[in-house]
Formats: sequence, C-alpha cells, structure tokens
Amino acid sequence: MNRYELGKRIPAPELIERVAAELDLPAAYFYAYTNDEAELLERYFRLSDAGKARLMKFLLGME
Repeated sequence: MNRYELGKRIPAPELIERVAAELDLPAAYFYAYTNDEAELLERYFRLSDAGKARLMKFLLGME
C-alpha cells in the first residue's frame, strides 16, 4: 500500500475493479481528480437505469 501511496507502483486495473466491487463503487471513482468528481461518479453509479436515462436527457437539454 505504501508504494501505491508514494506513486512507486500503480495498482492493476483488475485490482481496482475488485476493490470497487467490494466497496460497491464504480472503478472510475478511484481515478477521480477531485472529491466533487468522485461524489458525482458515486451518485450516478447508484442511480437506477431510468434515473441515469433521465439525468442524461437533462444534461443534454432534452428534458
């Protein structure tokens, strides 16, 4: 873990996916640059499919 924190090693994508699944988060969460971005990713991940579709329509100005 120390080597990951120091930037001497980078976790394999497979490891990130396993950790994300265990924590019930999207893998992209771990690549977010800001806390706001991470929170948006988490909230989007937890939306139902219908909720995701509604949000996308809203963001595209279709709703």
